[in-house]
Amino acid sequence: MMYRLNRSLSLHLSLNKSKLHIGLNPPLAMIIANPPSSIVSFFEFLVKPKKYADLKNKYERIFKLDGLSFYETFKYFIDSSVIVEEFEQDRYDRHRLYFNLLGNL
Repeated sequence: MMYRLNRSLSLHLSLNKSKLHIGLNPPLAMIIANPPSSIVSFFEFLVKPKKYADLKNKYERIFKLDGLSFYETFKYFIDSSVIVEEFEQDRYDRHRLYFNLLGNL
């Protein structure tokens, strides 16, 4: 199974780097206050599809935390649709992207 950052969400840091904005509109938008600088590099790593084991290794290297912490964080971002399963690109790929933009998938 491959995972990636949700293509329908934008990421940007506020000018003073005190907030990380994920997405633009509800229901998918969220703000992370005082984000660690390493979370941005973790999300950059997720722009391309990655295997779960690769994500776990990268997370543990960046944050120097254990696997249980990764599982909890990964589950949170999966449940909030920030990280999504990579679909095989086929004729319905644009449809999935469109419905992801609306928060319906």
